[in-house]
Amino acid sequence: MREAVYFLHVSSSGGSSLCRWAQQQPCARIPTCGANCNLPCAHPWDWRSRCRPPACPPPERACRPPHRPSCAALHRYAARHNLTFFASETVLLRDVGSPPRPCAHFRHVALLRQPVERVRRQLERMSATPNSRLRAMMGAPAVFNTSERTSLMGTPAINNYLTRLLLGEEAFFLPLRAITDAHCDAAAAMLAEFVAVVPLDLLDHGGAAHLASVLGWRGLPTHLNTHRPFCAPTLRA
Repeated sequence: MREAVYFLHVSSSGGSSLCRWAQQQPCARIPTCGANCNLPCAHPWDWRSRCRPPACPPPERACRPPHRPSCAALHRYAARHNLTFFASETVLLRDVGSPPRPCAHFRHVALLRQPVERVRRQLERMSATPNSRLRAMMGAPAVFNTSERTSLMGTPAINNYLTRLLLGEEAFFLPLRAITDAHCDAAAAMLAEFVAVVPLDLLDHGGAAHLASVLGWRGLPTHLNTHRPFCAPTLRA
């Protein structure tokens, strides 16, 4: 049995397109959480477990306390449900070691979007979607001055977001301007462990074919978003 695909779902970076493509594969076993294949909303790896009001409503039921997510636990979960693909829209879960590495027993992939374009797209989506909680947060002066609100808003969303995702909670919640070149180098090393990392603008220019080859998938994505030119991924913006 092939290892399940662990898709690091960087918000507003093509996750829905990749999810739809994954669902089209033969014998696909994929969790459903909206349209993005994220791990189910009531499990310990869900980003909503780190999302505080007013951005998110209280969860319908809490994650299983006092369980703390680990690579071994995620592997057991994926094996128990016979998953072939799943997405995680929160910090990368990593094996404990020196240096840390992505969890073993999974094939890690990511789609990356030019950072400023990613933030622009996210703000466009928020402004177009009736959501009183998000609108209230957008009107709060402190929302972009703190890293403790949610996993999608606040300082991490506009300051080295990808680097913070790759390095886990210790880096994710660092304050503004606290990310250094050493963090960026460590994040690049983490990303180098992935089996495939594709800039979103290249997905329909050879990137999808590369993913299909690496993952053994059939066909190509049926819907791709449009983006401005983006030549290479960056960790420093």
